[in-house]
Amino acid sequence: MPQNNTLLRLDRLIRGSFYALIFFLPISIALVGTFAAFAILFFLIKRTLVVCAGPERGLRAFFEVIRPPASFFNLPLGLFVAAVVVSVLFSQDHALSLRGFFGKILRGVFLYSSFLEAFREIRYLNNFIFVWVTSAFVTAVSGLCQYFHGFDFLRNTLMSRERVSSSMRHANDFGAYIVAICPLLFVILLHWKSLSAQLEDVPRGAIGSPSFVRAFFLIACAVLLVCLGLTFSRGAWLAFFAAIALTGFHKIKTLPVVFVVIAGFMMVFSPVMLKTRDASLIRDDVQHYRETVVESRSSEQKNTVVYSLQNMGGSGRSGFWKEAMRIIYDYPVWGSGLNTYSKVGQKYSFNWGGYPHNSYLQMAAELGLLGLAAFLGMLFVLFRTSLMCVNRMPKGYLRSVLTGVLAGTCAYLIQSFFDTTFYSVQLSVLFWLMVSMAVAIQRIQVSSKNPIDKTLPLARIGKIKKAACA
Repeated sequence: MPQNNTLLRLDRLIRGSFYALIFFLPISIALVGTFAAFAILFFLIKRTLVVCAGPERGLRAFFEVIRPPASFFNLPLGLFVAAVVVSVLFSQDHALSLRGFFGKILRGVFLYSSFLEAFREIRYLNNFIFVWVTSAFVTAVSGLCQYFHGFDFLRNTLMSRERVSSSMRHANDFGAYIVAICPLLFVILLHWKSLSAQLEDVPRGAIGSPSFVRAFFLIACAVLLVCLGLTFSRGAWLAFFAAIALTGFHKIKTLPVVFVVIAGFMMVFSPVMLKTRDASLIRDDVQHYRETVVESRSSEQKNTVVYSLQNMGGSGRSGFWKEAMRIIYDYPVWGSGLNTYSKVGQKYSFNWGGYPHNSYLQMAAELGLLGLAAFLGMLFVLFRTSLMCVNRMPKGYLRSVLTGVLAGTCAYLIQSFFDTTFYSVQLSVLFWLMVSMAVAIQRIQVSSKNPIDKTLPLARIGKIKKAACA
């Protein structure tokens, strides 16, 4: 009994660390590292206590301590980690690669394991979602403050180039953060009517009432969408459009709503971006292009501008991508080594000193085509298994949350095609948290005797009127 109480306390400490982690994720890199370390530490302490009480000893006991909780995702995750290890062995700089392996890859894997260990009931997941939405809302309000006053109130970050970044380092980072959570809010709000119809005995006037939660989610979603527009991050825009379009096709009745949201968003923010950045959704330097290429009579000047646009379009991305391809060509199988892109890239005459603005190309350059294939295979298994689970799950809150998390992960992955999102400290942690949520939801659904959850957000909204499982 005393040991069981200790294990329960450790579970609470793990969950508390994750609540703090998701709340401070867009605010402080230092706190992200701190609370991630706490979550992993409490997980390892709990596992050590459990293993010490069992018959395992030696190397087998060690593997029991670090082994992730059982799930369909463990095998592809293990193959990806193995591919990373191979890349480290063949690295051009072993010190940099080892630092990246322990500081990035293993941290992500242990965060995944810790999350599954502690979040085994829907009420804990609900609390996590509510803390996430609260943090996103506060960060978005801080972003609006930055837009109107020139600096945000969380970190006093100055607005750069008239683009909202809130407390994060760059507007593109803020855009990636927003597109990860907005689809989840969008899906829950779209299905709210059918969800609320299942409730009874709702506490009137309580902070956890359905009306409060719905209003809060709606306001948070609206403020986040405004901030998404003001980031003028075109990759994030495209990612958001694709994610909500996919959710619309999943339920045809919601397609008109999706169309209205996308059309309204473009009508409001495209003219502002054109005026502010002189850019459209697909072209840079619109005014310069119009004056020089369309109106100019000098063929030589036209050819110069067209060549520049073709080779350095997307704010220079096409040029950066070509340089990344040169690294991949020289290190095709094992890559140059994890965490070595900036060092190896110095040999390739970079136009800008660091990264290719494409997470997949950087992964292929560092881990080789083998590592990229392992990562894409891991994602394929995640989405294939999760979508099969969605199709089998009864309609309800749990299914909506899984759909929203998958849509947010999809948006994150699309945005990563236009930026090195995987390699941001804050956003890489966010990726592992979303993957953990997707797997945890399916574990909850499978382990529950009654597959439908018994609660809605805040874990206090009411009781399910009837079980929808079959």
